[in-house]
Amino acid sequence: MIQYQLSVYYAFTKLNKISKKRELAIYFENAWSSNPEEWISNRAVIAYKRKQTEKEIEDGKIYTRNFAKYSIFIDDKPFNGNIKKVLDFNKQSDSKNVNETILNEIYESCLKTFKAFYPKTQDPKIQQLELF
Repeated sequence: MIQYQLSVYYAFTKLNKISKKRELAIYFENAWSSNPEEWISNRAVIAYKRKQTEKEIEDGKIYTRNFAKYSIFIDDKPFNGNIKKVLDFNKQSDSKNVNETILNEIYESCLKTFKAFYPKTQDPKIQQLELF
């Protein structure tokens, strides 16, 4: 029997009537589906795809849906529109399951895709408030 290798997709959500906030969406496949990339591409722009680790596969067995989605909203606190903070948070979250080289590939790919997908976005300027 051939076993299907489950994947993890890192994507940025397309803004529309339903999805109004910019987000980094991480999709975990929980079961085999005929064309998962097409399903995700209808909702988001895929930045990176990797294979799931054994621990992630075990965690996914409790779900009844084809995908588990985790969202990191870019414009909400504590990130306030700073994509590098979002990617650092994601890197820290994935560090227990993924090795350092893949973490760096995910970071760079997501940063490149974000800048291409949201071209008018600038890094927020942090200014110290001067009272006197």
